[in-house]
Amino acid sequence: MSTDRLLELMKIGPEDLAANRAGRLGPHQRTNQRHQGYGFLAVGLVLDYLLLKWGFIDGLREDAGAVANWLAPLVLGILVGGFFTAVGVVMLMSGRKNLGVTSVTGPVTVFVQRIGPHQGSQLKLRVGDHVFGLPISLRSKLSRYRDALTDQPYTVYVRGRTAVGIEPASS
Repeated sequence: MSTDRLLELMKIGPEDLAANRAGRLGPHQRTNQRHQGYGFLAVGLVLDYLLLKWGFIDGLREDAGAVANWLAPLVLGILVGGFFTAVGVVMLMSGRKNLGVTSVTGPVTVFVQRIGPHQGSQLKLRVGDHVFGLPISLRSKLSRYRDALTDQPYTVYVRGRTAVGIEPASS
């Protein structure tokens, strides 16, 4: 399979693979991570605002009633909104640090892993004994990956537990 087809499936460019070989994220990968970080940050801030408004501001009204009527949304706002905000900040900060990219070489298989009874599914990549998530949705179609990958060994570039790039091992 050509490297160009794999780059298209991973939604990265040749400059990203060159950076991965050097142990870094490439420009497209850094931009994608930054966008994900801003998304988490936005969700966190909106949840913070809505839950804190509901719990604190509406709870201060004279007819608000018992403390339990406004304390639960206030605590939820801090916990849930704070979680998403923290994840967004960590993603943005780790993108600045450009943490290392490592590689694993071997035969590759792609499969769908069920996540809980109602939470959905995630596309996974297996290289030997290692399993990594793919930074794309199932909408990218499992069959496109299965058609693109042959029995030959591939070099898979990973950051943490996520595959960020792939190329034939002979490249």
